[in-house]
Amino acid sequence: MMKKELSAKVADTSISKKKVREKAANPYFEFVFTMILELIALFDMFGDIYLLIGMYQYGHTAWFTLSIFTMLSPFYVCYVPLVTF
Repeated sequence: MMKKELSAKVADTSISKKKVREKAANPYFEFVFTMILELIALFDMFGDIYLLIGMYQYGHTAWFTLSIFTMLSPFYVCYVPLVTF
């Protein structure tokens, strides 16, 4: 009786740089997406400043202070650890 040997072919898992580039997204996609996000943030800042000026002119001190705090607090969270390091 003849024994059958089992063999399994292992797929080639090495990926060449060319294949990675072929499967990668459009190189400008990340740039365009980032630009859109930055423009949204810029227009949001313009809106915040417009409302801030309006609250200052009409004498809403509490809302003015709260708005300044909410506009500046993200910068403190992001940059204070870098400055203290």
